[in-house]
Order: sequence, then structure tokens, then C-alpha cells
Amino acid sequence: MLAPLPVYKTLFYTPASAREAVSHFLDTHSLKSSWDFQPQVSGPDLGYRLAGGLEQARARLQGAKLGSSSVAFIGMDCFDLTPSRILGSFSLASASSAYMLPASDGGYVLLTVPLGCPSIIFDRIPWSCERTANIQITRLAEAGLSCILGEELGDVDEPEDLEQLWKSREQKRLTHPRTFKYLETVMKDSNQDSQATSKLPD
Repeated sequence: MLAPLPVYKTLFYTPASAREAVSHFLDTHSLKSSWDFQPQVSGPDLGYRLAGGLEQARARLQGAKLGSSSVAFIGMDCFDLTPSRILGSFSLASASSAYMLPASDGGYVLLTVPLGCPSIIFDRIPWSCERTANIQITRLAEAGLSCILGEELGDVDEPEDLEQLWKSREQKRLTHPRTFKYLETVMKDSNQDSQATSKLPD
């Protein structure tokens, strides 16, 4: 879905030993020409890995004007994060401001920052909790960056999130065909259980 975006794209994977499998996947789906792929930096938390991704982006884009270039970090668990939303984030971030799409659970699903910002913006953040986005905004402010907030979106972290995604399958099946093809095999049993339960006598 993101392959046509006219930006430099890196897929960070883990563990490092998965390189051959990731390469095979990209090859199989004719994506190797549109994605770079690198192992995630090994570290104690997500902030460390994001900081490593920022440093890798800077190294890859040597010669770019740091004040006019941005890097967007996205996860893989938000099914409302469209290519147009990602592309639009680059025009909303600047040398003095970041752009964030917050998640409904208190985290965020996209963060676009100026390429030249310090990697310490990812330090001392409590990940996977209702304070994650707010603390991230505080860290940005400490680095002299304001933060523009976009639309709040949902992501898939908990079983109930998966249920909500399943309920929206008719709207999302075309944009995420592989995911929903897999979910049909996983969610089928829960549907059958529900139907069987409904037939029990009072």
C-alpha cells in the first residue's frame, strides 16, 4: 500500500537474523525496489530503537538539508493510516515543529520530525500506556519543537481492538487484503462459538 509513496522508505525488522526472510518477502511481493530494510537497533526499549532509526535516516540522507527534511515514524498496527495521511505529514512538520497522529489509547500511530532534531526526543518515555503521546510532546518541547496534532486514530494492541478491526472488515478489506484473508481463518472460530452460544436454551 505504501510502496508508491514518493519518499525514501525503510522497513525496520527484528530479530536481526530475519534478514533472509524479510528479503524473501519483499522479493515475493515485488517490493524490493521500493523499500530499504534494516534490522532494528538493539536496545532496552522502543525509544532507543526509534532514536537508532533517526540516526540511520540521517546517515542515509547525508547531504540533505536538515532544516528542510523530515522523517516519519509509523508502526504496523494502525489500519486507518493511509498513504495520503503519511505524505501530508511531511508538509505539516518543519524545522521547528513535529506532527503527530495520536492513538485512541494514549499512544501515537505516526510521528514526523525534522531530520536534524536530536535523538534525545525519544528518551524517558513510558511506552504502551495512556501517557505515551503526552510525554512524547513534552520531550519534543524540551528539544525546542512544537507539535501539531492531527486526527486521533485507533490501533490494534488488545483483543478488543482486533474485534473492532474485524467489524470494519468490509471497509478495509480492499486496502489490507492479506491481513483480512488471514483474519478470516483466525476469527472464524470465535464467530462459530458466538453462533453456537446463541442457540443454547435460556
